[in-house]
This record gives sequence, C-alpha cells and structure tokens, in this order.
Amino acid sequence: AGALSREMSGRISSRFLLFVGLLAGLGNAGLQVYPPVLNTTSMVATVTWTGVAHPNADDYIEATPKGHMLWSHSFHTKKVSTCTKWQTGNCSVWFVVMHVNKDYEFRYISKPHNQVLHSFILPAPDYPLFAYLAPTKRPNELQLVWTLRALTNGEARYGTDPANLKHLATAKAWQEPYRDKCKPLWGTYSVRYTAVLTDLVPGQTYYYIYGS
Repeated sequence: AGALSREMSGRISSRFLLFVGLLAGLGNAGLQVYPPVLNTTSMVATVTWTGVAHPNADDYIEATPKGHMLWSHSFHTKKVSTCTKWQTGNCSVWFVVMHVNKDYEFRYISKPHNQVLHSFILPAPDYPLFAYLAPTKRPNELQLVWTLRALTNGEARYGTDPANLKHLATAKAWQEPYRDKCKPLWGTYSVRYTAVLTDLVPGQTYYYIYGS
C-alpha cells in the first residue's frame, strides 16, 4: 500500500507540475491598453498582448468594469483570433468603451484552461471630465457641462477676477435612465452635470471652476 501510495503521489505530482509549467508559460503574457486612461465619454481602446507562449484560437480578451464577476455578463469579449497574427503570441484588438462609474479591467483569458493569463486596469477617473460651454437661449448666459462618475452636489464658481470667483451656479445632475435593452449590468452610468452661468457681459473675460 505504501509503494502504491508513493507511486500515485509521484504521478499526480508530475502531472501537476506539467500543468503548472504550461500555465506559467502562458502567464508570461503582457497586456497593455492605449490610451491608458478613460478620459472621454467613450473611446476606442487598443488592447495589445505580448509573450503568450501557447496561444489558442479560442483564447479571448474580456473587458469588464472592475469588481464585476468574472465570465458573467462581460461588457465586451473578443477572440484573439480576430487578429491575423494571433498565433505569434503578440497581437492586438480594439474595443469601444463607455465611461461608467467604475474602472475597466481587461483580461487575456486562456479558454482551454479557463485561466486569466494577464490583466490591465483602465481607470475611469473620479474627477470632473469632458467639460464644455454651450449657449442658452439668452445672450448673457452660458451653460457649463461636465461628467463625473458619481451622483453628488455639483456647482460652478465664476467671475472676472481669477482670485475672486464670486458668482455661484448650482448644477443640475442628469443620469441616463435604465432601459430594458441597455440596462448596465456592471453598475450605473456616469452623471452629467449642467450649471448655467448668468449675467455675463459680452466681450468680458470670465474664469471658472467646477466640480462638487
């Protein structure tokens, strides 16, 4: 019994080491995303991987907001074989990603082994982004619009003296409502804020800050 036990243990160890060695070779892959920050409402992200020792046509890249359950309701997936040079272990694909209330995590997943070989975090900054000015129906007003990950109290301060922004405009927040066909499974949409700057004098230079 002792000899049989040692023999079986040896077989299991050999197979285990072989399997671990294979995954270690796969795990040397590097993953990069460009641009490295989600700093627009939506953007095209190029995902590049290098050094995959044993690529498989069923391997795929998964883009999921961070903290979401792996292999469940992924926001985007693409097979690595959509890239013509995938067999070299070095290639790239692209994704269109939307600004939501979480960072994105990109993963290279080995389909035969159900293993994540490498991952990359694409941050969606939690500070005001995408600000722009737009006219209203009144000639002495402008609306200032920006986007933020979270729902909070937004405001803008403005004035002709950058050291004394004495005017305050409270912002209204708007968030895309859920719909049956496009409810985000990963969380909530980012929030758009609009503050109206009033009593502006034509030809005058104004300075402003915005946020919460």
